[in-house]
Amino acid sequence: MSRQDIYIIIIVLAIAAAAWGFISLTADQPTSAVAIISVNGRQLDPISLNADQTLQVDGALGACTVEVKDGAIRMLEADCPDKICSKTGFISQSTQSIACVPNKIVITISNHTTDKEIDYILR
Repeated sequence: MSRQDIYIIIIVLAIAAAAWGFISLTADQPTSAVAIISVNGRQLDPISLNADQTLQVDGALGACTVEVKDGAIRMLEADCPDKICSKTGFISQSTQSIACVPNKIVITISNHTTDKEIDYILR
């Protein structure tokens, strides 16, 4: 093994250590995710997923109970015939949603606290 090979190995190890350090530092940061609840197309105030709470949301058929716990949200109880929204369980990712069609309630997750940020621009 030549001296140049040793230098290359040291450089690769240094880059790997820096990447590992960056990933471990950013992974421990708390998320700023919020839940967005829409009732009949009207968006309610964003709900932080950082604080455990139980909310009442008035839908088309009656009141529904929404629970926020451990950084996730679920429809605890709903006044609808099939209860699919209650069976969905907790959601915590921006790719997940809960929809109670009879009550016209939709719950989505947003990783941004404001809607004014641009996620993507397509041309």
